[in-house]
Amino acid sequence: MAFSVSRYSFRNPEARDTTFDIARAICALYIVCFWHALDYLDPGFLSERARQVFSALAQVALGSFTFMSAYFLKRYEIRSGRDVLKFYEGRFKRFWPLYFIASLLLYLGGSLYGAAWYPSFTDFFLSLLGLPFFVNPLPRTMWYMAILMFFYWITPLILALRGGGGYKKDIPALALALALLFLLRKNFDSRILLHSAIFAAGLSIPEGPVSLIKKNALCFAVSGCLLLALLLYFRQATALIVCAGVVSLVAVSALLSRAKCVSAVATLISYSSLCMYLFHRHIYALFTRIPTGKPLSGLLVFALVCPCIILCSYAIQRAYDYGTEIKCRQ
Repeated sequence: MAFSVSRYSFRNPEARDTTFDIARAICALYIVCFWHALDYLDPGFLSERARQVFSALAQVALGSFTFMSAYFLKRYEIRSGRDVLKFYEGRFKRFWPLYFIASLLLYLGGSLYGAAWYPSFTDFFLSLLGLPFFVNPLPRTMWYMAILMFFYWITPLILALRGGGGYKKDIPALALALALLFLLRKNFDSRILLHSAIFAAGLSIPEGPVSLIKKNALCFAVSGCLLLALLLYFRQATALIVCAGVVSLVAVSALLSRAKCVSAVATLISYSSLCMYLFHRHIYALFTRIPTGKPLSGLLVFALVCPCIILCSYAIQRAYDYGTEIKCRQ
């Protein structure tokens, strides 16, 4: 999955290429510990223009998660119904129980405090099934998990159509799926379309271009960041910004992976990234409820709340892995 790494890989980061671990960690920290943290700070913390720039970078972070998820999923081979079932079992076992718990807490908590995260119970239920195009409007934060889950539903079909590995069949298959969605829903959320295109790219791009970026990391990091800055300055299309951002992120992460201390810390955060995304709203809400219900100070958020989110997420993920491991042994 885009958010998590193998269960105990953080113990020996030197044994693996940590480029994508670092990329996941950067994205998780940006979304959870900065972009969403702004919702709990004074509205005047950033200017309107700065918020627009950081909003575009948030799209880059989420787009990078989507790309990485698809990029690793294309390695699966679907040749029989058993392969399909095995794919679903592996994907949903890794995140759906945690996704259900986090979503249920938000749904119940929103109902109790009068700040509904889901328009209705039906929308809540459909989001849990990974059918976000029937939910209008999409819920805050969890909309991304619902979209990602929908992609998991259709991935085996795409991989099966590919057959021997022909990437040319990926994009037409997703285009057909999107065409059906347009027929099913008039009020089609543009975020679904954007991430569908990114997911298609992740499934279609072979390892060669990514390896090229990692081998020439400095060149791609400098050129990619300059291009990203220009696109942000001139407020170009979000899709172009995300493309430049993904390239820049992979290149910068490849450079950072050369530092062992960075790799070790980033791999731990990457391991916790799924739970960070799923449960950070709960922890933020707890801190806002305990004092006075007023906006938090920047010092409190970045020095206390964000480290608390990382540590709690790590503990939740470890407990979940430990519990599922015991169950598998039984």
